[in-house]
Amino acid sequence: MEAPPTNLESPLYRLSTSFQRVAAAFFASSSLCFFVGKMNAPDRFELFLLGEGEKKITETPFTAMSNTSDFLFKKEDHTLGNLITEYLKQSRHILMAGYKVAHPNVPEVFIRIQTDGTITPKEALVDACKDLISSFGHLGREFTREHELRRMVAAGEQQQGANGGI
Repeated sequence: MEAPPTNLESPLYRLSTSFQRVAAAFFASSSLCFFVGKMNAPDRFELFLLGEGEKKITETPFTAMSNTSDFLFKKEDHTLGNLITEYLKQSRHILMAGYKVAHPNVPEVFIRIQTDGTITPKEALVDACKDLISSFGHLGREFTREHELRRMVAAGEQQQGANGGI
């Protein structure tokens, strides 16, 4: 997979290249130099960029249990799996919600949802995602508001200090 273009002026890119130089110097001077470039880990971009034609979420009805579906989330990990399942468990329509990550090097999360039949597992998942997006939007606005207030207070205190406390 081709890496996305990098901005050579970005601080993250400069930090990354500096780290690579330090790591290369360390490994070149040690007896562990044969490990460089041969780690058992996927390319960083393969962990979050979808391939051509790859679907983010697939649903498979689980026929062994009524009102149950399995969802496979590509390019996700424990963070999203735990967040969604714990939120789903708070709903009165959810009988069971659980997730698993098959292997740490495979960025896929498997989520199984069973409902009481009043809503489908897909509807429950969509509702949970909408609610979580709304909650995080509210959290982001509150964080920004608090940050701006603290910045104004700090600027006022700094101005008072420059005026001799008057």
